Amino acid sequence: MDKKKKAEENFAQLFEKSQTDTYQQQMLKEKKSLSKREMPLPLTVGERIKSYPSPQEELDLHGYTAVQAESRAETFIRSARLRRIRTVRIIVGKGLHSNGKAVLPEVVKTKIIQLKKDRLVLGYKWEKKDKRKSGALIVYLT
Repeated sequence: MDKKKKAEENFAQLFEKSQTDTYQQQMLKEKKSLSKREMPLPLTVGERIKSYPSPQEELDLHGYTAVQAESRAETFIRSARLRRIRTVRIIVGKGLHSNGKAVLPEVVKTKIIQLKKDRLVLGYKWEKKDKRKSGALIVYLT
């Protein structure tokens, strides 16, 4: 028998074997076991943030109006991200010197939430874990 005919018969046998249910089931099992071993689970946001450095740059918004602070915070975050900065601190103050309630913490937090929806920010937290005790936000960039 020549090589070409033998190769055709081998192919026919392999093709026939591949059409059997048991063969297909075995292939699926192998594929699943490979995918489980080779594909690690994606990290949660919290797990990713643990690998981020301490704040690398800082923006102090004391003395800014709400509109100015919102604009300046966005520009700062976008600029830091372009420079591959991963963690920043934005000082908004506690409002101790304000007439009435502190405005900047809420304005800046709202802007950060918007930037998170736009996928520029991975997450944020109040520096002292509580908005009332903290005058700064730590922002983790994507």
